[in-house]
Amino acid sequence: MAAGDLTLEESAIGAVVAAVAELSATACGEIVRRLGDRLVLLDQNHRFDLTPLAHGDARYVGGLRAVAESIGHPPSTTEYRNEYDRRRTVGDGGLPSIASVVRRFGSWPAALAASGLGPPAPVRAVERRRRYQRRVVHRYTDERIAEALRACARQVERTPMVRDYAAWREDLIAGRPGARPTPIDVPHYRTILNRYGGWDQALSAAGFDGRRQARTATTSYSDLP
Repeated sequence: MAAGDLTLEESAIGAVVAAVAELSATACGEIVRRLGDRLVLLDQNHRFDLTPLAHGDARYVGGLRAVAESIGHPPSTTEYRNEYDRRRTVGDGGLPSIASVVRRFGSWPAALAASGLGPPAPVRAVERRRRYQRRVVHRYTDERIAEALRACARQVERTPMVRDYAAWREDLIAGRPGARPTPIDVPHYRTILNRYGGWDQALSAAGFDGRRQARTATTSYSDLP
């Protein structure tokens, strides 16, 4: 095959082989290792990495995978530091430092997980709090709310309005004149409104006629002068 018929890749390979022929075995091994690192990096498929930021983390992920390829298993921080120091002594500054890796991913297990070299890392405390949704816990049962509404109705002698209930509850909490107030387990009217979405609905759930006109309509009028 004439030299003009060689592809660019074939010409590059030929030039590398010619240059390597003049190098020592140690230098040749170092070149092979670096080429292997490059192949590991090029072989990454970021769509399947365990972190959505892996495409921007190619240098970190590639470095971790390259060290894992060299030692035959996912590296510990000690193993990674040893490999990092070894390469620095021969002039290879391609590996990111442990500090930068941890800073990038938050922890060493998270970095290994992002590189596909370990199980998914436990979620950090801040991330757990970010995802946390506070559960609404109803302290009072529906039966207790109904009991309170009925007790209020007995006291005011009619279907209670919100202000009737608020005044009745306030008197219960205050207790007898001159006596020390005692804790009264009676739901606040806002608790009832939040539970049922409205006062009419709460009254209906307690067995009252929840229609507003049933509470306000009257046929008893005072005498006119």
